[in-house]
Amino acid sequence: RRHLAFVAQNPASALDPLRTLQWQWDQNLSTIEDLDARRDAPGFLAAFDITDRLSAFPDEWSRGMLQRLVIAMALARRPKLLVMDEPTSALDPILGAEVMRHVLRHTRDLGTSLILVTHHLGLAAALTQRHIHLRAGRIVPDLLPLSSRFAVTGHGNTASRQAHNPLVPIIDARNVTVALGGREIVSDVSLQLNAGASIAIVGESGAGKSTLVRA
Repeated sequence: RRHLAFVAQNPASALDPLRTLQWQWDQNLSTIEDLDARRDAPGFLAAFDITDRLSAFPDEWSRGMLQRLVIAMALARRPKLLVMDEPTSALDPILGAEVMRHVLRHTRDLGTSLILVTHHLGLAAALTQRHIHLRAGRIVPDLLPLSSRFAVTGHGNTASRQAHNPLVPIIDARNVTVALGGREIVSDVSLQLNAGASIAIVGESGAGKSTLVRA
């Protein structure tokens, strides 16, 4: 688990409402064994413009600021795999795009694999190398326009990731099925993700995206 970081749609689920944000940041740092990572961690606060007011409690910050803090906490751990479940839902479009640019830059620099769960087709096309589309728990044919499918190659990071990260699977899940109350939420889904690569799981609400990444 030390190599996995998860960013939930609701940042409050990752924070203790009775503790200051500084305390929670310090607790996160205390679990990081790599001294270089611990030394570099404050840079993530600066990157997301949240260095001030860490003495506040969670209910004194906006949801968007809390989300940026939770993302910074996740990246500070230098995970091998970062899973983000609708990470921009609490952010306005401009700020959300800026935050995700920072996420992509840091995951690229760290060699971190990324799974992005989103209902936003454009975000998936712009930010990840591959994507799968879920509907009612099953993979359906690609709905992204052909011109958008390969937009990420224009960012210049696909080749660099492949050069620095051999094609070693970090996830190789086969025929995943999840049932709840006698009903299949996810049905026969397979997913492979190589080290340093990125993939989006796309679909409308209730498609089974979050259930799949938690399986």
